[in-house]
Amino acid sequence: MTKVDAICICRLHQIFEEDQLSDHQKDIAILYAIGNTIAEIADKKGIKPITVRNHLDVVRRSLGDVTLSGLRTVVFLRVLSIVVNRV
Repeated sequence: MTKVDAICICRLHQIFEEDQLSDHQKDIAILYAIGNTIAEIADKKGIKPITVRNHLDVVRRSLGDVTLSGLRTVVFLRVLSIVVNRV
């Protein structure tokens, strides 16, 4: 992941109002939502796939026990909300 990618992902942290989530968990949720696999995220973050899965589980629970597919939907709807509100 390039520095520019990291900056862009960091700017999306605002979609999470859940204060209990760490920046690392937010990064992982966003990377997953935009189509990265668990293995790809683990490689990019330098962590084990099980750690990625554990972080995703924390995020899913904080969003009301959504599925992984539901996590993607929540992230995209929140990003869309930001875009629409800026127009």
